[in-house]
Amino acid sequence: MHLNLLKVPEVRAQVLYYLQEVATSETLESVLGTWCVLAHDIDKLASSIGTEAWNSFVRYCPGHSVEEPLMDASAEAYFLLDTTSRHTLFGFLQRTALDPLEVYAYLNPLPTSIVPTLPEQPNLKNRRTGGSNKGTTASKRQQLASAISAARKAGLEAEEPVRSKSEEYDESESDRSARLRISAVGGLRYFLGKIDLAGSLTT
Repeated sequence: MHLNLLKVPEVRAQVLYYLQEVATSETLESVLGTWCVLAHDIDKLASSIGTEAWNSFVRYCPGHSVEEPLMDASAEAYFLLDTTSRHTLFGFLQRTALDPLEVYAYLNPLPTSIVPTLPEQPNLKNRRTGGSNKGTTASKRQQLASAISAARKAGLEAEEPVRSKSEEYDESESDRSARLRISAVGGLRYFLGKIDLAGSLTT
């Protein structure tokens, strides 16, 4: 789907504008970082799709001016990896290779549970004496039971967060860690083959 969306000129232009002009460094790091990791996934199908999408949108051209949009023969614009974005992406890949589970937790935070508060109860002392309060007592019990039931439900949902597709296939933490680390190393190898470390990454 990602690859198909980038083939739509209007969507491509908006994504390019967002990454170049609007996105913060943290957002750019997350987007480009996960994209690059996907392009080097150990799963061949995922890697091939990720690589095709990456190559169709991202370019590394050291001799090209950052201010000038990079165009090809089909007049398609590309996201140019400048010095800042290269440093950001390289740092993300390094962190993923060193501590993949920490990066995974950062990108996939657990949902916070919302425990409903008990409904405000009326002050019975201010009520006039006399008459039956059986209806009021029954109503209070129903409200309390509903609140307890909702709280228990929220607690169960917090203990069992929505599982990702990888978790649905019972991917253990060690398997996930190895997959992300290998993919990150693949991304680092991509940069080592394109960037002069003695110049671009150390200046």
